[in-house]
Formats: sequence, C-alpha cells, structure tokens
Amino acid sequence: MIDASPDKALHTLLGALPAAFGRPTRFYRLGEAELSFDERWVLAAIDAAKRADTDSLYFLIARRVPVYLRRWVAFLVRSVAATFDRNISYPNI
Repeated sequence: MIDASPDKALHTLLGALPAAFGRPTRFYRLGEAELSFDERWVLAAIDAAKRADTDSLYFLIARRVPVYLRRWVAFLVRSVAATFDRNISYPNI
C-alpha cells in the first residue's frame, strides 16, 4: 500500500516521478531564477488538481506517464494539491 498521507504526499510524488517518467527528473536548486521542465510540470499538475481541472490534469499525466502508473500519479498529485493553501500562486507556470 502507498503511504500518501498529506505530509508524505509530495515526498512520495517526487520520488516516484523518475520511474513514472522513465528517466531521471531535473530539479534546480532552491533560489534559482528559472524552473526546469520537470518543475513546471509538477507545478502545473498541482495547479490543475487544485482547480479540479480534470481535463488538464489528465492531459499532463497522459503525455508523460505510462498507463499503468497514471492513476497512482494522479492520486499523488491530488494529495499534494489538497495540502496547499488555495491562495498560493505559482510563478511562470
């Protein structure tokens, strides 16, 4: 069973992405001026889940994640989105 409690959802999601994407993910150091493609994808997926935009979330996941992992990744993204304050805005998505 997957432990995706709110406090572990982000850690679990980030740890699962290399397997889900089929390649290592790239995340820049904290404070960098730019975001990597992977960082933008994660933020866009979380934003879509926060807005309950199922179509956008499905599109983002379907373009990068194999069929057998899509429900799991969607569950993790939704779990992460549920932990964030709805007033947080993400730059450059």
